[in-house]
Amino acid sequence: MNLIANAIEANEEQNKKEKIRLLEKEVQIKIWKNKNKIRITIDDQGTGIAPENIIKIFDLFFTTKTKANQGLGVGLSSAKTIIEEDFQGGIRVKNREKEGSQFIVSLPFAFPKVLS
Repeated sequence: MNLIANAIEANEEQNKKEKIRLLEKEVQIKIWKNKNKIRITIDDQGTGIAPENIIKIFDLFFTTKTKANQGLGVGLSSAKTIIEEDFQGGIRVKNREKEGSQFIVSLPFAFPKVLS
């Protein structure tokens, strides 16, 4: 949910920078099975991530949000911990500065054990 909420906020910020009130921008979510992994991509059409921030976005308490009461810097860090430690998956980001970002989540695919 954090990745989706961030993508929506990135689109809204881009609209504000372009001074466009009603421009519709999409958050695109794709999910598919690739061999023994589930892949999820979340794409926004925001401004992208500044190069100096790309290496810090998963750090605990790092945020680029400037408004009071907005962004504590725990969302992406928590998402990374849950994906990597709890689900043995991976998360990475592809940055398209001034065009948006894509987050790629990879999770192991396993059938649930059937109780006998």
